[in-house]
Amino acid sequence: MRGASFVCTVAIVAIVAAVGCYQAPRDAPCTVSCAGQTATCPSGLVCQGGICASPGGGCGGDAGVDVDAPNDVGMYCYGHAEGPLQVCRSQPPSRDETIPDGTEYEFVTGGAGQTGCTVVATPTGEICLVEYNSLTIPTTTRLVGNGSRPLVFLVAGHLKVDGVISVGEEPGNLLSRAGAASNACGTPGTPAVTMGAGGGAGGSFGGPGGGGGTGNGGDAQGGSAAAEPSLDRIRGGCPGQGGAGNPVDNGGRAGGAVYFIVGTMTVTATGSINASGGPGGGGTSGGGGGGGGAGGLIGIDVAQGGGLMLSGTVFANGGAGGGGASVAGPGMAGTYSTGPIARGLGGSPGVGGGSGGAGTGGLVLDGSMGAPGGAAASGGGGGGGAGHVLIYPATENPGPVSSIAPPPTSPAL
Repeated sequence: MRGASFVCTVAIVAIVAAVGCYQAPRDAPCTVSCAGQTATCPSGLVCQGGICASPGGGCGGDAGVDVDAPNDVGMYCYGHAEGPLQVCRSQPPSRDETIPDGTEYEFVTGGAGQTGCTVVATPTGEICLVEYNSLTIPTTTRLVGNGSRPLVFLVAGHLKVDGVISVGEEPGNLLSRAGAASNACGTPGTPAVTMGAGGGAGGSFGGPGGGGGTGNGGDAQGGSAAAEPSLDRIRGGCPGQGGAGNPVDNGGRAGGAVYFIVGTMTVTATGSINASGGPGGGGTSGGGGGGGGAGGLIGIDVAQGGGLMLSGTVFANGGAGGGGASVAGPGMAGTYSTGPIARGLGGSPGVGGGSGGAGTGGLVLDGSMGAPGGAAASGGGGGGGAGHVLIYPATENPGPVSSIAPPPTSPAL
């Protein structure tokens, strides 16, 4: 790296990724302990009452507003205070890059290893960070993020997206998207098996997943969706639940998490950012349809005085549920969301089984319930709930619902 860096999560605490580079948001609680020794504090801070603090007694500074000059402890800080993430560096990013046209580039954010990004620890989990001064993604170029950690782009200057950035589930993808399947996801109610099987519930995140359809004419209960997990960090959505009675789990995978901290950002008419969940699989061997995965998270934090221009699409929709099987044959998988208002459709069932519930799109945040299966047939899987789109500051006007889904919010995290 060309300069020491650290990352802090606002309203949670700041953490140290490089000695001497601590900076907390203005007026945030000081949370780096020092055991009475100033020498153990990062540069610019002193030990007061066992906590590293500013010499004046606070954790002040200019973090929380993107700056083009060093703050009062000599750091260049990016990210708004009300958002979930800030990045500070001893030097601003200097790399200017245009990804080669026609390229598909994969950022691997871990478990065991990573490619193209740097792992940084935060109090609520690790992220994988990519840093540029400016970045352009041409029309026929795709950047995808896979792995256990959320993918974070720091672009101090301008980010132009003519192509695709995806941490969403798409046909042919065999890997878990970046930061999906968080351990914060709740446990859905279990579907039952009698002469038919209940469908799996859709995953919940920014909206609740749909419940799974009952099987065997209502005799076998469907899965009930877990509550939406609280949004207190950057993370992806929650997976769909597998339907009962299948030899393998057929729940849909969740959308991942991608977060942008930028000076200015343009998503052109050909550009797209996708964090949608995947569809549930169809029931097999008489089993229930799988629930669709919840949408993930897309966050955009634009510098003070910068701007966001959105002509393309930004979406984190929930996936559709799969159809339930019957003695006459298997159910079919749901379909994928292909745009902000393009909801995935529930999979068709085997004869007598229940269809899968639709996923989300546009203003619809709740996944649809799977349809019930008839006698000796199985219920469909519920659709996955919507994800989150976060935009900071709240005054940025991202565009109409036809361009962005679910509707963006700017919560203080």
